Amino acid sequence: MKLILKSAVKKIIIFNSGSFVYGAERGLLNLIKALKSDFDITVVIPQKGPLVEKIKEVSLSVKIIIFPLAVLMLSFFPFYLLKFIFLSFVDFFYFLFYIKNNEADIILTNNLLLLFPALLAKLIGKKHIWCIREFFNYRFINRLIGDRKSVV
Repeated sequence: MKLILKSAVKKIIIFNSGSFVYGAERGLLNLIKALKSDFDITVVIPQKGPLVEKIKEVSLSVKIIIFPLAVLMLSFFPFYLLKFIFLSFVDFFYFLFYIKNNEADIILTNNLLLLFPALLAKLIGKKHIWCIREFFNYRFINRLIGDRKSVV
């Protein structure tokens, strides 16, 4: 009988919507600096850009996945809307299997536009953290987004 030992280091996957270094991305870099010694970190960004180099400067142990996220291509023109819907399913199922296979413990989303990581976390029973700068005028919507159970 094989004994499988789970790693003591928790795994976190961070979804970011940009490839350049703006406000949210500076927060991401600070987050990586703070967590790099305690977590095995994977960052998902939509394309190669200056953020990749900045992440490598902060920590060489961070795994970076370049994956074009569908929400960044949203358009209401019929062809592009169909493309968006198809690519949203691709995003969802790719990361569903990725997170399950890599046994990520925490899913973190660095932007309000990215809804599917929260749905994934709920579906597979993982903790989800939302680091957002955007808030709505309506308290009800803010409460839906900010699940009290996900506060670490």
